[in-house]
Order: sequence, then C-alpha cells, then structure tokens
Amino acid sequence: SVSRETWISFEDFCVCFQNLYVFHKPHTYAYNYQKTDFKPTDNRVFYYLLVDSLMPIEILVSFSALVRWGDTGDTKQEYSSIPKGVLMVEHFSWKRVTPGERVLKMHTSATKATMLNLPVGRHTLLFTVSSPIGHHIHLCSMVPCVFGEEDTVMPCLEKESYRFIEQAEAILKAVGNVINNFSSNPELSTALKELELTHCPPGLHGTGMVKEHFQVFNSAFWYLIKYVLGKKVPYSHRFAYRSFTLDFRDIDISEADTMSSESCEKSSVSNLQIRTPTSEEAAAALKLQAIWRGTCVRKVLNSRKPGTKENANAKETLQKLWAAIELNFEQCSVILLREMFKRKCKSVEKFPCYEDEWCKVSFTDYSVTYADQPPNVWFVVFRETFLVPEDMLIVPKVYSTIPSCRLHVVDNDTLEEMPCVFFGVAPRVYPKNK
Repeated sequence: SVSRETWISFEDFCVCFQNLYVFHKPHTYAYNYQKTDFKPTDNRVFYYLLVDSLMPIEILVSFSALVRWGDTGDTKQEYSSIPKGVLMVEHFSWKRVTPGERVLKMHTSATKATMLNLPVGRHTLLFTVSSPIGHHIHLCSMVPCVFGEEDTVMPCLEKESYRFIEQAEAILKAVGNVINNFSSNPELSTALKELELTHCPPGLHGTGMVKEHFQVFNSAFWYLIKYVLGKKVPYSHRFAYRSFTLDFRDIDISEADTMSSESCEKSSVSNLQIRTPTSEEAAAALKLQAIWRGTCVRKVLNSRKPGTKENANAKETLQKLWAAIELNFEQCSVILLREMFKRKCKSVEKFPCYEDEWCKVSFTDYSVTYADQPPNVWFVVFRETFLVPEDMLIVPKVYSTIPSCRLHVVDNDTLEEMPCVFFGVAPRVYPKNK
C-alpha cells in the first residue's frame, strides 16, 4: 500500500510485486511454478503447461495483473472502467489447427486464484495472458509439471505418457507370466486368459475387431523377438513364437535360413531342367505341402501340452528369450505396445492411453542462413528436399525475423502444393517419400 504522498519507482514496485509471492508461498504443495512479465503492452503472452499423472490432477492457478489505476491517484474511479488482465487456459496440440477446449478464464485488476481440475492422463495446456503493464502467474500442484515457453515444453513431449508405459508394462508382465507357467496345465490357461484381458482394450469384444487385434499383437510380439535377438532369429525361437501365439501365418525368414535353403536347392536340383510341372506333379506337391503343414501344426499344438518333449523345448527357448527381455524390461514393453499402435488397427483407439497420443510430439530443428537482402524485395530463404522415413503426421513451421515470410511444401512427384491455413502449412499425414 502506497499513499499518495509517497512515490516509488516502477522498477521498485515490480520488485515488491514479485516478492509478495515469496512471503505467501504455500507450503502444502510439492511443486510450484511461477512466471512474471512486466511489459507496458497489451500484446498477448503465451505459456505452455505439460502435466502427466496416473491420478486426477489438481492445479491451483493464481493470476495477478498489474494495471493502470489512474495517473492522478484518484481512488474513486469506477472499478468497471479499470482495464483488467485476462488469463485464458485451453487444451492445446501442435497437431491441430483449431483451438482446443477452454478450461479456465480469469479477469482481474488485482489477484485471483482458482483450482484447475484435470482428469487422469497427459495434458498440454496453452496459457494466453493479456495485461496492460505486467502479470504474474503462480501454479501449485502435487504432481510435477513443465511450465514455460514452447521450446521448454516441447522436448518433454517426445517421451511416452505414464498411462502408455503403465499399459505397456502390464502387457509385457502378462507375457512373462505365460512364459513362466508354460509347463503348468491349469496355471497356463489362467495366464493366457489374463494376457488376453491385458492386451485387449476394454469394449473390444463384440466389435468384429478381435481377430485383427490378435494378429496385430502377434505381429508386434514377433517384432519384439527380432529386436531382442537381432536380425538372425533361430528356428527354435520361431517354433517357440508359434507355440506361444498359435499363429501359423507366414513369418519372415532370417538371412541365414535363406542362404542355407538356396545352397540346398542348388545342390539338389542342379541337374534338373527348369520346366512347367505337370498336373500330376502339381497335385503331388500340394498333397506334400498339406501333409507337411499338418505335421507342423500338430507339433505346435503338442508343444502346448505340459509333459511333452515339444513343450519342454518351447519353454526353454521362451525362458531364454524372457531373460533377455528382462534386462531392458521398460524399453521392451514400450516397443511392444508402440509397434501395436503403428499397425493402425482401430482396436488400439480403445486403450485409455490412446487419448494421450495427441500430446505426443517429436520435433527436429532445421536452421538456415541467408545473405543480406535489399529492403522490400521478395527472395527465397531456402529450398531443400526432405526425407519422410515413414507415413507420419507432420506440422512444418517457420520461425523467422523476416517481417513477411511464407512456407511452401510441394510434392516432387505430383508438383502439388500442400494446402495452407492462415498462411501456414496445414497439418497432414505425409507418406513415405522425398
């Protein structure tokens, strides 16, 4: 409180304004975040908040605005005519063009505080602040957050969300439970049922996607096996995989097996002429294939029966695989679930952690320089060819000190320019291409 006869400088008042929160800092919250900005402008200031939790989130938001109360010191000025500071908080994603849902809006010419409640999961919020002279934002929460400018928050969005990691670890733990009980008859059935309930999202049955989802899980598990063992997967592990999943679809063959089969073929048919087989030969080949497939299927089914030689061999191979997975359990669990997501099956959208995908962002900076240019002249800042390694949603943006700068993205194959929204390239899925 400053009387009319006592005047202090604006800089000293700003220091007092900031220190006010030092004396009244709440001690019941584990995490506190503050942002203060004193600029004599009405331009909007943007902050970003990233919060991720497996429990419902409560954040105490305190907003203070430094406004002009009149130059003459008149305290009878109408409160409604005093310019106020405005704070708006809304859900945000760099993948969307439209604004997100607003969760909070505050007007004040002094200080206001309110509780912001968010559900379980990962959230990215945009804080838009407008105040005549300055503002101060104080956040208090029991969960850790990342609060700041865009370049502060965005690197943290490359990591998987807590719900994603929790779901991934639950699936891989269920896989390990099946492996550990592979030779126990009643326990194996229970473990397989638990695995099904874990890797199948809620509400999947009755949607017609169960078969496709199981194929997606089996393919992702085979991908994990190749990741753990390397490019060369022995025959014993391919047999153990089929015994675990009962998936008899064709799987890729390792390079070593290809070389051995080619050498065997050269030695066995080197003296035979290449010709079109007769109908009798084709029928005989089909019969041999059916017999051989039946033999393989019966052998795999027999490996599910505890006490058989095939079951003992499959369990030994699976336990070796599990020992290698446990060395890097969290990474392997994330790889398994992420590979399921990459298969683009509609069933994964039923996972609760799928809601966090809109907040997942991976970015790459590309910096260029340009020579000095005369004023008020258009020129090309850069022209480059970029490689898209796989189909992905991309949002290209340009940050430049040039007063008027425009980005164009053109498909080299069709010479078609990507659509723009508000002079910016719209987010879209780019196929694998240059």
